[in-house]
Amino acid sequence: MVCFWRIARSTPTFNTFEDATMPDQDHNQAINRRQFLKLGAMSGLLASMPELAAANEGSPIRLREPEVMQVGVILPTELHSHRATLAFLAGLQFASEQAAVPFRFNLQMPQSLNHLFTAKAATADIWLSLGTALGIQTLSDCLPNQTIIAATLGEHFAVANPSPNLLINSFGLADAAWQSAVWASQQRGKRAIIIRSNALSGYDCTWGFAQGLLAAGAELIGDFSFDSADLAAKVASLNPDVVYLALNAAESQQWWHSYTTSSKALWITPNATLDAKLAQRLRKQGLDLAYAGGWSTANNPSFHQAFSKVYGAEPTRHHALGYDTALLIASARAGQKTIRYDGLRGATTINAYRTSHAPTYLHFLVSQQRQAAPISLAALDQSSVQQRLDATRSGVIQPYFE
Repeated sequence: MVCFWRIARSTPTFNTFEDATMPDQDHNQAINRRQFLKLGAMSGLLASMPELAAANEGSPIRLREPEVMQVGVILPTELHSHRATLAFLAGLQFASEQAAVPFRFNLQMPQSLNHLFTAKAATADIWLSLGTALGIQTLSDCLPNQTIIAATLGEHFAVANPSPNLLINSFGLADAAWQSAVWASQQRGKRAIIIRSNALSGYDCTWGFAQGLLAAGAELIGDFSFDSADLAAKVASLNPDVVYLALNAAESQQWWHSYTTSSKALWITPNATLDAKLAQRLRKQGLDLAYAGGWSTANNPSFHQAFSKVYGAEPTRHHALGYDTALLIASARAGQKTIRYDGLRGATTINAYRTSHAPTYLHFLVSQQRQAAPISLAALDQSSVQQRLDATRSGVIQPYFE
C-alpha cells in the first residue's frame, strides 16, 4: 500500500498563491514536501486568527490565540494536479482566517509510512487524505481511533463498507448528473445524447446521467466517445433535446472550438471551465450550456467577495471544497451524533456511506434567456438510488477539471 502515500521527489516550482491559479504544466507529478511547506508563505495562510477584542483600544480584554488544530495531511499521488492540491489547502486555511471555524490549522505531512504510524505522528487531531479510495480506507483501518477525513479533488469515489471513523467530502458530480438529467427531461425534452471523455474516470457522471434519464422516462438516443469520427455531424443528425458533455477542460475547449453549428439542445457539462469570449460565441450560435455540479462559487457571493478581496483572484471549486472541508472538520470534532453543517452548497450531512450529502446545482454558463440564478437540485435521498450511486467507482479521479 506504500504507493498511496508516496511523495514525489521531483520539484516543480510553486512559490506563490498566484502560481496555484495558473494552468498545470505537468499533471503527472505529486506535490512534494518542500512545496507543502511553502504553503506557509501564501498570503498569511498559516497566520493565526486571534479573537477580536473590544474595539476600544483601552479595553482590558486581552487578545487570546485560538486553539490550534493539528492536522496530518496525506498528499495525493501523481494522478492529481498541483494546482488542485494547493487550491484545496488554500480554501481550508481561508476558513480559519475568516473565523468560519474556531481554530487555526497546523498542517503536518509525514515523511514516510513508518513516520506516519509512530506515536509522534499519530498525535494529530484529525487526518486529512487527498489520496485514492483504497488508500483512505487503508489509512482509516490503520488508525481506527482517529478521525479520517478524505476530500476528493476530482469526481467522487466510493468506499466499500467504510470504516466508522472515515468521512468523505465529495463534489457530488454524479449526483448532479442524475438530477440534471431528470430536470432536463422534464423541462427540455426526452431525447438525449451522451458524449463521454476518453478517460475511464468519466464513468461515474455518465452513469449517473443515464440513470437519471431512465428515472425520468427519457430516451438515450446516442452514446459516443469523444474521439468518434464525424461526431458533430452525428449530433446534428440526431437533433437531440439534451446533450451531456462529459469532457475535461482540454477536451471541452477542443470540442467547442470545432463545433460551429447551432443546436436547440440543452448542453450539460460537469466542467464549468469556459472562456468568456467562447461563451459569447456560443450564445451567438444559439446554444444553451449549463454546468451541473456541487458548487458554483458565484452562487455564494459573500464567500466569493471575501476570497477575491484577500487573494485578488477568483475562487475555484477546489477552494470551495477546502473551505467546506474545514467546516466538516469542525462539525466532526464537535462530537455530534449526526454530522451536519451549513456549507457553501447549503445544508450538508454525512450519509450512511460516510459521504457528504448536499444539494447540487445547475448553473447556466450560456443561456439564450439570460438565466442567471443557479437551479438548486435537491440531493438524492432514495436509499436504493444512493446505494447504487455510492457504489460506483471511477477508478481514476480528477477527470473533469484539468
